[in-house]
Amino acid sequence: MMTVIPVDAALRLEAVEAPPPPSAAVQAEIDRIWEAELRRRPEIFDGTILTVLAHDESKVTAGPIPYRRLLAQVREPALAPVLGLLPLAVTGIVLCRDGLVLGLRGGRLTQDPGRWEYAPSGSVDASALEPDGRIDAAGLVQRELHEELGVPPSLVRQCRLLALAWDQSYPVLDLIYGISVDIGRDALLAGLPTGAEAEHDRIAVVAPARLADFLAAEGERAAGPTLALVPLALAHARTAHTRTGDSADWEIDSRP
Repeated sequence: MMTVIPVDAALRLEAVEAPPPPSAAVQAEIDRIWEAELRRRPEIFDGTILTVLAHDESKVTAGPIPYRRLLAQVREPALAPVLGLLPLAVTGIVLCRDGLVLGLRGGRLTQDPGRWEYAPSGSVDASALEPDGRIDAAGLVQRELHEELGVPPSLVRQCRLLALAWDQSYPVLDLIYGISVDIGRDALLAGLPTGAEAEHDRIAVVAPARLADFLAAEGERAAGPTLALVPLALAHARTAHTRTGDSADWEIDSRP
């Protein structure tokens, strides 16, 4: 079940000191899980991400941890009450000239492989930390937009914080941003990253009026957070300064 709380740009995002390290026995288990995952996916990187320590409608504080600690909690649910991690993440609800943009997560990913999501999305990492202790999540989500969809910051017309969201089935606190971009469907699909750089197996551009139909047609592949954020996506489409097409269809990039 996902909880969504509307917020605004006044929400403060602050980094604090890292939470206490786990015990030696727990750390040994974290390392064992990491080595097993590394053998399966040698491309993964043990970078620094942020875990939420406190949050309300006015402020979120988070501290740095190594990614392997979160991976261990995901792979071994029994570690969840011990580690108590709530990773901080960003999701962009992107509206281009022709509709809302969704991505089908690749099968190699740790969370929700093979499911549709609003793209871009990702964990908040050390690159979002400012010298004064602020967390620049808006800048991060725009960098993710460029990396995942190939859309540069120069084409972003609007990027505003819409809500906090967290999913009880997979603990994560998501900062949801509404993003409007000055690019059409064809140009967006033509400029997508390919090969190892591709975050998603497929990309869909869906007219807002057809979003519910699209997700219903996709069934289980659209379950979870995608459905929970439909009201936010439609509200963003109504209020954004981007005029979208009224096509009764959707366009899907079908890379092999």
